[in-house]
Amino acid sequence: MRCDFEVQPRILTTYADALRGGAADLAAVGGAVGRVRVERAWFGKLPQSRFMEACYARHREAELAASAELIAWLTAAAHGLAESAARYSAADRVVADLAGTTGAALGIGIETGALE
Repeated sequence: MRCDFEVQPRILTTYADALRGGAADLAAVGGAVGRVRVERAWFGKLPQSRFMEACYARHREAELAASAELIAWLTAAAHGLAESAARYSAADRVVADLAGTTGAALGIGIETGALE
């Protein structure tokens, strides 16, 4: 059975960087939303203005909490991808070193370019 599965650490690192960027962008948006204040008077003299203000405040807090949770997930995923990339790169270096050592011991050249 042949396995054509190949991990490319650079792609994992690039994806991790993209997730970090997305988390930073989302944090900036969350910060802007967090600074917005809506006052009861903005709803006018409607009988339900206090209720509307309270609904808005609950909605705002829920959105900020969901945003913070998503930022945490994106950050954790980025960290995991970066760690995986580092481990695959380290394993590739070990295999390349072993191939070079074995090749030298046998007096033959072993191609390791695909591992780098």
